[in-house]
Amino acid sequence: MKILSLAHMCVAETFTNKQGKVQKFYNGPSPDEVALVDFASTMHFDCTSSTDHEVKMKSFVTAEREEE
Repeated sequence: MKILSLAHMCVAETFTNKQGKVQKFYNGPSPDEVALVDFASTMHFDCTSSTDHEVKMKSFVTAEREEE
């Protein structure tokens, strides 16, 4: 998931919907690449910003354990 969320040429863009909520979407060179990055985002791996020297991401993954 980390690779999908970081290794791409997609750009995260935002817009405000009619209800006033800000929503994020991805724009990229191919629909396949956008789909992979969007999937990584739905799995809680988001690229928050990137430059030529740095890429930042955030992850909200939590591990659930079953105890006997």
